[in-house]
Amino acid sequence: MFQSLTYNKENPCANTHFIPVLLIMTSNAKEENYREGTPYHSMLERYRKTLNSYVGSTNVYICGNTVQVPDYSRFNWTLFDPEEKIKYNETHFPKALSEVRELGKIIISSPW
Repeated sequence: MFQSLTYNKENPCANTHFIPVLLIMTSNAKEENYREGTPYHSMLERYRKTLNSYVGSTNVYICGNTVQVPDYSRFNWTLFDPEEKIKYNETHFPKALSEVRELGKIIISSPW
């Protein structure tokens, strides 16, 4: 975004060739934490609006409840169940990866 920023009130964006954007949000937080009306949703909406203004039409994909470390036994993290998180990742991440690849294909094939 910064390469397009002009610091000019009348014309804040120097970008003359907008391109589509796919913002992929991976997060330890569960996907329901990103529902409309939540602070996370508001944060991503601000990112999306900024990218729309300076880079191009932006879609957001959320992949939540991600695995952060390969061995949870090394940490005293009691906020969540590591076994549940790993099982969720094993069943959901391949689907998310496939969905993101398809979205990427759409972006690549779209006329800018």
